Amino acid sequence: MLYHLGTRDMSTLEEIETDIGIPKPRSFQFSQLNQCIEYVNQMSFMEGEGIVACDTRTYHRIKIKSPSYLIIHYGTVGVENENKTGQFCLSIWLQGEQQEYLNYFPKFIQEYNEIEKRIEESIIPQLINEFTKLFSSETKTFFDNLNKEHPSSGKPNQDRKRLIFTKLFQQNQGINWNISCKKHTIKDDPSDPPSMDEAYLIIHNTNNSNGITLYGNQVECEGCDLKKLMVVASNKSASRIIDTKYAYDLELRLSSSNSSLLCQFASYKFAENGTYVLSIMQNTSTDIMCSIEQIGTLSYYWTPAILGIITVILYTVLVQLWHHLHCRRHFNHFYTNIFHSQATDDNLNIRTLSSLENIQQEAINASNNRTRRALPKRLRSLDTFRGFSLMVMIFVNYGGGGYWFFDHSTWNGLTLADLVFPWFTWMMGVSVVLSQRSLLAKNVRKRNILLKICQRTAILFLLGLSEQGHLIKLTNMRIEGVLQRLATCYFFTAILVLVFERKENNQQETIQLSIDNNIEQPFRTELYKSIIQYWIQWLLVILVVTVWILLTFLVPIPNCPTGYIGPGGRHNHGNYWNCTGGAAGYIDRLILGTSHLYNDPTCKEIYSTKIPYDPEGLLGNLTGILLCYLGAQAGHSFIHSTRVHRVCIQWIISGIICGCFGLGLSQGGHSDSWIPINKNLWSLTFVFTLASLAFIVLTILYLLVDVHQWFTGAPFLWLGMNSIAIYMCHGLFGVSFPVQLDVDDSHAQQLAMNLYGSLFWSFIAGIMYYKKVFIAI
Repeated sequence: MLYHLGTRDMSTLEEIETDIGIPKPRSFQFSQLNQCIEYVNQMSFMEGEGIVACDTRTYHRIKIKSPSYLIIHYGTVGVENENKTGQFCLSIWLQGEQQEYLNYFPKFIQEYNEIEKRIEESIIPQLINEFTKLFSSETKTFFDNLNKEHPSSGKPNQDRKRLIFTKLFQQNQGINWNISCKKHTIKDDPSDPPSMDEAYLIIHNTNNSNGITLYGNQVECEGCDLKKLMVVASNKSASRIIDTKYAYDLELRLSSSNSSLLCQFASYKFAENGTYVLSIMQNTSTDIMCSIEQIGTLSYYWTPAILGIITVILYTVLVQLWHHLHCRRHFNHFYTNIFHSQATDDNLNIRTLSSLENIQQEAINASNNRTRRALPKRLRSLDTFRGFSLMVMIFVNYGGGGYWFFDHSTWNGLTLADLVFPWFTWMMGVSVVLSQRSLLAKNVRKRNILLKICQRTAILFLLGLSEQGHLIKLTNMRIEGVLQRLATCYFFTAILVLVFERKENNQQETIQLSIDNNIEQPFRTELYKSIIQYWIQWLLVILVVTVWILLTFLVPIPNCPTGYIGPGGRHNHGNYWNCTGGAAGYIDRLILGTSHLYNDPTCKEIYSTKIPYDPEGLLGNLTGILLCYLGAQAGHSFIHSTRVHRVCIQWIISGIICGCFGLGLSQGGHSDSWIPINKNLWSLTFVFTLASLAFIVLTILYLLVDVHQWFTGAPFLWLGMNSIAIYMCHGLFGVSFPVQLDVDDSHAQQLAMNLYGSLFWSFIAGIMYYKKVFIAI
């Protein structure tokens, strides 16, 4: 049926009343736009697509689509075009209905924005070229007008772009449009099981004479206003998909008056794959009862994670057993040959031992004597620590099984994924001290050491740039990154240690290292050598920290409050929308430019931020230097101590002090504190907290691996000995067969595949270890 909505005088763009012989649609009189929206929300898809609301004073029109129509229409599109890449995402753009669709289904906003950006920046120019080739050059004028402003709206004419795109897409399926996106099917039937991290919420608005609106907000979004989730008419029911990663604050209000609060639920956590029924029953005019009941069977959410941890433990135990049997076989074979050689050679006057056990015992005693006189050339516990961190990092980078606690925190707080990168920075500081002391003991000139520092810094930085993996333009290359920050922190810490390192006692102190029971010096002497004699280094590091504090809390930011360190976007009721990261984000945008920054920070999804923010930005390098130097302090304590227990005491005390600073300044880890623990900012409290954990972990591993030798360190030791090689390989070559396969969206399958990828690289590292292949820079 064709309807006549209205007529416009194109010379004046004003509405005129005229009869062209075509019937006009049914009309309703509403006094407010909210009444139109409420009416549309209650429409069945059988009643039509929606309505066109017209302002009788200005004749301005807006189209309002029914949610039920959008569910049926786009759900069908997604099913019908399952094998056509990009069809479902493109259908929203092609039909110009993105505003209505995304208003009802905000979970697809990010994906749609990415598709629209690619269409505008790369696909449309390609369309123009292809269209010109296929048809004629006479159309060039038509294309030149594509991006001109529409005379009535002042916006680019999107309808003409859609028309061209549709025509070419239909006629030229062979053209590589370079579009990819996920297919989403809108599920509104509780009999259809929800996906990973999803649950069904059904609202029964029974015995209630008014329509109600459900507002909600994930508690992870701190200081955010509640969003409208769904509208339920009187004596009706409705359902929707709920994300189950985080708990919700929920409120039920009357649709006619948003200020009329019926009931609320604080921090309600929905379980994965559950079905929940929220019932509203009006007993009297003032007595309204609300309840949430879980029905059906839940998924085994924690089972895959527990089984994954058990798998890693069993894998480590099996490696230890194999290592024990392997070494014991070679040990017996080696000393058996010695025994037979000595027993049969009487002319050499070599003392023959009575049994193989005596030979083994003397060898062990000799080894112990050597150990007491000097530490090993390499601190195996440090390599073990580095390898463990790398295995966790690989697991997280592959997806962490889809669990939120195996992903980076949204803004404030700590997760397992937040630990590993700072630990690498801290361990680099330990290695700086040990390697430089070794080089100086060999009488290597400081000039040569400086050249090596510069060379390693440059290689690390270039490797970081190469991680971006694909051909990119210099105009949008991300400058900062993981390896770039490691390079920066390493350079400044290594220079600091090198310039102010005392050389005169290096040889003596390198020989008389820590676990000789016959070598002893007063504990205060060790403290002086470990800390006080490096007071100039500490002074410079404190100066760097002071600069971070001043820049973070005193630099004025346009349109943002001074000292703001929040995520922006919806945070703090949306008052500081473009203030993501405060001074840290502002300085990066000012110096590097938005095109060189990371465009998908962890806060983007929850807080709906719009501007780029790089968690490895410039300002975080200052606190990164502090973290690296705290690792250097651990190295100083190690090389200047003469007893095992003194090394451990210094490390534990250092860990406690750092922990007190971290928890104290963050007021026990609260977001509303002086300096919250924040990985995105690499805040001062974040650095102190991670350094505290690193001191404790290294102490434990040092006792297990180096002192008592109860644990060989494998398989983590294998990864730690080739950390940079494995790290680069897992990123460049580890996203396809045989390292990773495409599996279904479930925690069990995702975790199994991600864990398999981590163990795969540990196996490769083990082969390199036993083949004595070690790659370093």
